[in-house]
Amino acid sequence: MEEGCCVSAPGKVLVAGGYLVTLRPHPGLVFSVSARLYAAVGPAAAPASSPATLNGGADQNEFGLVVDSPQFRKTFRFSAALAAADGSSEPHLLLRNSSGEANEFIETTLVSALTAGVGLLGVDSFRARMGAGVVVTILGDAAFYSAPETPESEPKKTGLGSSAALVSSLVAALLSYLGLLDLSSAAPDVSRLQLAHNLAQYCHYKAQGKIGSGFDVSSAVFGSQIYTRFSPDVLLAVPALQLAEGEVGQGVMASPTTPANMVAMLNSPLWDSKAESLQLPHGMHLLLGDISVGAKTPGMVAAVDRWRHALKDQGKLDDSAWTRLAGLNAQMIGHFRRLNALADERRAAYESTLERLAALPADQGDGADEVVVTQLLALRAALVEVRRNLKLMGDLSGAAIEPDVQTQVCDATMALPGVLLAGVPGAGGMDALFAVALGATAQAAELWASRGISPLLLEEDHKGLCAHSMAYFADLRRRSVPNSASS
Repeated sequence: MEEGCCVSAPGKVLVAGGYLVTLRPHPGLVFSVSARLYAAVGPAAAPASSPATLNGGADQNEFGLVVDSPQFRKTFRFSAALAAADGSSEPHLLLRNSSGEANEFIETTLVSALTAGVGLLGVDSFRARMGAGVVVTILGDAAFYSAPETPESEPKKTGLGSSAALVSSLVAALLSYLGLLDLSSAAPDVSRLQLAHNLAQYCHYKAQGKIGSGFDVSSAVFGSQIYTRFSPDVLLAVPALQLAEGEVGQGVMASPTTPANMVAMLNSPLWDSKAESLQLPHGMHLLLGDISVGAKTPGMVAAVDRWRHALKDQGKLDDSAWTRLAGLNAQMIGHFRRLNALADERRAAYESTLERLAALPADQGDGADEVVVTQLLALRAALVEVRRNLKLMGDLSGAAIEPDVQTQVCDATMALPGVLLAGVPGAGGMDALFAVALGATAQAAELWASRGISPLLLEEDHKGLCAHSMAYFADLRRRSVPNSASS
């Protein structure tokens, strides 16, 4: 039996529901992709960090944590200890960073996930499982990052949701190591998978300092889906931990809440997000392009929010691009659902239709199966209208959702043989492009490259969290980080 465990979480692309997905009950269609972020957890052979002055000094409660990111040549070292809250016998975690370099996502996830572990296992079982400590190693597929401007500089992100994938894989790996999650079976316990999702959403919120829509974490856990966000109240209602004066100093992070409160939040009936599995239909291929410019998403979302609130105050929201997008997004999702069904119900006719259309502009379907073609053309028409209304909403709000240069590339891409869809994913801007093709994607990739857009080497992969053997991870590390010793 392996002492350690490895879990991966996928990146994502939101193809329908941009902006609206931030508000219930509007759904978003998000495809998970083959680019994955891996977290492997194993026992420390010796105390993983030198003793630190936590809880009045090193004692039997202390254990060490090392998080190694060999691709970025970074190692984070921590000492952790269980301490009692002021005026309470209930323990909480203190985490001291002895690295001299901080990473909010790693530190917040460690302290929050381990707090959940204490609450779910009990103190004695948690201490026994942690032993002297653990070593965590993180690896990410290259598609998460743009090529760095110089060999020494840190690469930019490509917008695939690397922070959500990092948090989700780290949460799941820690829960797996503690025996609280088993992803090795063909059908993992749904309640435990939901618990991992809830914990990852909480960690991501605490690390970011704000509550997002959550589709990136949900797809990292559950895979390709139709997503409806959770009500923020479930996270805002968690009581903060009351600490003794002077208990937390520079370089020390405490549990955000008590273990009991953490478990109560994870199991709260207030979690009302929805994740309906829906993958890219059979025979279709996803292509993503990295523009390496990036989009100022928070500012764009704020601009659209101001515009939407102004329309609502004026009583004009019902006759606006926002309201039209709600209906159009629902149409797109419906057509994707129907095409998935047709791929099962009429497999031969479906495949022959896609094969025929792969060599033609996607709006020319003469001689192909009429039922399949009708759905394909309806999906394409809905996407065109979604793009038109997103662009209009951007123009009216001052958020450059589909800049003219993006419009030109998307239009040229959709004119290529076999390309069904092309657009700007998520919040749009100068961040990325997506395309869905019925055949080979080489022509679209060549077009993008000629416009300075880097096609990413990935495809849609409908799976969410996945478990891997430590041997697989060791081989992945050798391939990803040449001349690096395995952990």
